[in-house]
Amino acid sequence: MAGVLRRSGRYVFRVYFAGPMLGHRESAVEQLTTMGSLLEWSSASSLAVDARDATHAQEIATYLTERESQGHLVYETGRSA
Repeated sequence: MAGVLRRSGRYVFRVYFAGPMLGHRESAVEQLTTMGSLLEWSSASSLAVDARDATHAQEIATYLTERESQGHLVYETGRSA
């Protein structure tokens, strides 16, 4: 059997720190952890960020958008809920 039986309601973001952005990893991880996000590194520059629900996902997206506009990271959203 293939497919989704029941959606979890969780959201995921993929965050990438390239070159000079690597210096911003620690502060981003600290803030995302403070926000209650679950984090998982897939490499030294690629971080997955899990949000528990739509409200939490919006808070994370706002934070990541701000950091991206400052040139600290690049991010994308995964499939939602």
